[in-house]
Amino acid sequence: MYLAYDLKDLLTYGENVAGAIVGNAFFNAPINWTESYGTPRFLGQIHLKYSDGTEEVIVSDDTWKIAKSPILMDLVYDGEHYDAVLNNLAGCEKGFNDSEWRNAVVRKAPEGR
Repeated sequence: MYLAYDLKDLLTYGENVAGAIVGNAFFNAPINWTESYGTPRFLGQIHLKYSDGTEEVIVSDDTWKIAKSPILMDLVYDGEHYDAVLNNLAGCEKGFNDSEWRNAVVRKAPEGR
């Protein structure tokens, strides 16, 4: 499963920043009658086509930065617990100091049928 967005109207000349919040939903839901399939994963690709005809693909990797989300728990049947004190959405703004954030970790894809 994946989602695709047209970012064209959000891009500006110079530096741009992208961010995402990844939740558990049904994937990582170790509750009474379900089994967890592992932790959530994020795969990001930004496809750029420049006015001169050249193209570039920016792919998420271990140079991307991560931080704990204000969403402490989210399950499809148990709702969401959100701690607004942890709100770090400023990380999606130009010039944000991410020096306290960690580098993302490349993980193995989920297995199974």
